[in-house]
Amino acid sequence: MNFTYEDIVKKRKDAVNDLFKFISESLDRSKQKQKEKENKFAFKDYWYNHHFKDEMYYYFNAKYAREGFTIGGKPFSLTDDTKRGQISKWEDFEKYADVLNAQASFINECKMMRGSCRRIRRVLSTKDFENEYTLKILASFATFGLNNSYYYQEAEDLFIDGFTIYYDQHQDYDLLKSSIENFEQHLFKKFKK
Repeated sequence: MNFTYEDIVKKRKDAVNDLFKFISESLDRSKQKQKEKENKFAFKDYWYNHHFKDEMYYYFNAKYAREGFTIGGKPFSLTDDTKRGQISKWEDFEKYADVLNAQASFINECKMMRGSCRRIRRVLSTKDFENEYTLKILASFATFGLNNSYYYQEAEDLFIDGFTIYYDQHQDYDLLKSSIENFEQHLFKKFKK
């Protein structure tokens, strides 16, 4: 019973932290846009509303987090592939990196993947969260894919955390090195076109 209660408390705290982060990021980004005087004709809080709605939309409509989700008749449910985030496999990273790169609207798909990873991670137990690397590496990939300096620190943190767990589980430096190179190849594939 104590284990369950602690997990519930953690999940509620994480949900509140996510909401706080959505609001904080929206405020910070709106201040940044106002300084740049981009769209000077928009009402004062336009950028705050824009970024907040954007973050909330991609979190609550996270299509890759849906059970049974398909693209062209092929399964692309991150929830199903990772058994609700409890199983991490490098093949899952490659599968989703490939599908993101194949989509016409790469930036929107990256936003959707960020929301999907965030949403699935919210339901993980503490132990599963600490051992999970696929969602963290995918979230890092999608965040770097936005190609927006505002998100680089978040992308780097997810990258380091995900690959640290990956190395801890495999204990193979050459495998780590080739996986990081593979990550970079997938990431730069879209930008080379």
